[in-house]
Amino acid sequence: MFLYIDLFLAMGFAWMISGIVLLFINKNNQKSSILSGIVLIVIFGLTLADNFIKPYMLTPFLVRLIFIFSRNSYFLIGPLLWFYTRSLLLPGKSVKKYYILHIFPFTAWVVTFLIFPKFQLPLISPDFPIHQPMQPMPGVDIFGFIRNLTSVLSRVIYSVAVIILIFRHSKSVPDFYSRLTIRNTLSWLFYLILIYTILFLLNTFMFLFPFLAGEYMEIITTVVRILPSILFIFFFSLFAGNQSIPEDRMINEKYIKSGLSDIESKKLLATLREHLEKEKSYLNPNLTLDQLASEMNETRHRLSEVINRESSINFYGFINAFRLQEFLNAIDEDRFPHFTILAIALECGFKSTSAFYSLFKKNMGKTPKEYARSLHE
Repeated sequence: MFLYIDLFLAMGFAWMISGIVLLFINKNNQKSSILSGIVLIVIFGLTLADNFIKPYMLTPFLVRLIFIFSRNSYFLIGPLLWFYTRSLLLPGKSVKKYYILHIFPFTAWVVTFLIFPKFQLPLISPDFPIHQPMQPMPGVDIFGFIRNLTSVLSRVIYSVAVIILIFRHSKSVPDFYSRLTIRNTLSWLFYLILIYTILFLLNTFMFLFPFLAGEYMEIITTVVRILPSILFIFFFSLFAGNQSIPEDRMINEKYIKSGLSDIESKKLLATLREHLEKEKSYLNPNLTLDQLASEMNETRHRLSEVINRESSINFYGFINAFRLQEFLNAIDEDRFPHFTILAIALECGFKSTSAFYSLFKKNMGKTPKEYARSLHE
């Protein structure tokens, strides 16, 4: 049975290596690739090493040294995934010095194991005969329980923090994108972390109540412990390499040193609004910032800056506001009497139904059907 588990672990290593290669050869999004590679190497490389490396593979010194870091790498999973997600969603935010405190638990446990070898797990104890079956060492149960408990709390707390970040981001996606996808909503990462956390908690539950598994306890707990990491590596490698960090998602601070004066900015915004009201460019569902800039003989950067500075929203949020107003006018004027609400939304330039419904509910406080019904009451 455990030979098959080793095979799955080897597959996990292969997925991790191939994922790192794909991430770093992605020329279009180097920053995202570097962050993703760090997550794979630091977190799950050590996690797999903890389960894959056997005493007979290396010298006792190297085995002890690797296991000191790999057994405590679980304290890095939460902080690095949180930092990766935050870097994607808030790419313009600076890294604060106190963020180093996020890796304090990992550092503290590593230092403790280095200073007090007797507290190490049996496999990495200096006196442990590495070619013998593992036997529990007396006097380490309480210490091990505290370490395992803090490890569980770390992963759960950070998983919740990451899920909250992604959930808040999903609420603002219609302001930044013309259509919703698993990429711009980060729903792939949301569900990946959710499933990983559930499987991890299942492993913890089996560890606390071993009698439920009976004679298959060792096999079940081993599989449940290893499976989340391997699945996470596969899907993270699959999606993370193509995860984009759109330029227009940057925060407004990037325009502080701009050469565009306040008067010029307000004048350009008025010109932009006049152009949109006259030409109705927003009715084009595939309208991009580059296309709009070309229509106005302006630069992409100046338009993006004006929209962000004067409206405090992104390009797609700005354009969708015109589309929403067009929809409201069409409903009020009964412009398309035989069209469905969705068809009218498409006529007004919306490309994604989910973006339309989300934006409408956010701005109007009711669904489009409820709004249309209220006009006839």
